[in-house]
Amino acid sequence: MVTSDAGSEIRIRRVVVALDATTAPSAALDAAAALASGLGAELVGLFVEDQQLLRFAALPFAQELGIATASARPVRTADIERALKSQAERLRRVLAETARPLGLAWTLEVTRGEVVRAAVAYAGDEDLLVIGRTRYLSISAGPPPAGLQFPTLRARTVAALYDGTPAAVRALVIAHTLARVAGSELAVLIAAGGPEPFRALRVAAGQVLGAHGATAAAYVMVPGTDPASIERAARAQRARVLLWPGAHRERAAETVAALLADVSCPVVMLG
Repeated sequence: MVTSDAGSEIRIRRVVVALDATTAPSAALDAAAALASGLGAELVGLFVEDQQLLRFAALPFAQELGIATASARPVRTADIERALKSQAERLRRVLAETARPLGLAWTLEVTRGEVVRAAVAYAGDEDLLVIGRTRYLSISAGPPPAGLQFPTLRARTVAALYDGTPAAVRALVIAHTLARVAGSELAVLIAAGGPEPFRALRVAAGQVLGAHGATAAAYVMVPGTDPASIERAARAQRARVLLWPGAHRERAAETVAALLADVSCPVVMLG
């Protein structure tokens, strides 16, 4: 549990990391584990089985191209379900290996659908969502290097989008907590339409961080909250995690889904 600059509590019960069969999990799991550790929350892995893939496998003409033989062969629903179950079990082992050294309570849940919408439907009001970028890579992960926690975040950048709203204040405080635990720098992406609003919001963001004895390594003006503008700013800062402050996950889901198609880091969604 952490507090905002006004002293109100920010209560986070669970950190839910949502992954599907095509997601490389390392950065998303590191971010989720660091957040759970810093916030005293439970770590939950949500494995999302691709409903469209299963529907495709059920079609009578569905085929795949064999890598070794370069010949077409039928795709069977049972084969897809078996592969998804195997991937879920590998993710379960990775979660255990990540959570155990940190003393985190953890669990793995399995659902079906599209990863962003399924995660939004699953998460509660006191949950944080960490959604990994889809890369069309299979899950292949093992324990982190010995003695090194959160290796994908160490000495990298955590970025938080800030627009002065109460949700953005919460995102900024949580981003500071993540950066502190992971040993990362903090960059504040300020959504402002010009220099004057940028300066005012920069002062406000500095006050929020100052109340926690912190500061940011960079304050960056972003001309809007559209996915393209945010993606460019996050990429310029080489962000490894992006905190998204949307007050309503359902309304933000479409924007975040579009952002994940381009941004090279996981996105953390607040409720």
